[in-house]
Amino acid sequence: MRLVDDSRTDQLIFGVSNIEESLATIAKVSAKAFNVGIICLTPSGTESAIQRLLQAGARGCISKRADGAELMRCIEMVRNGGRY
Repeated sequence: MRLVDDSRTDQLIFGVSNIEESLATIAKVSAKAFNVGIICLTPSGTESAIQRLLQAGARGCISKRADGAELMRCIEMVRNGGRY
């Protein structure tokens, strides 16, 4: 949450290991800084969890196995106001 307190933070990328903890983190960040683009790195095979993360306020979800080029596409899309 210290990162979100810094007004220069416009994106937050974190790895999802526990869906409930991740949903709680998204809620805290969204309440404190609505315009921070949250991107979740997810394990594969978690389609229902991805839906929950996006509904909670994440703007991007990408597999932890994604290559660097795909991660950069996700970051750019979220930075430009889109969803990934």
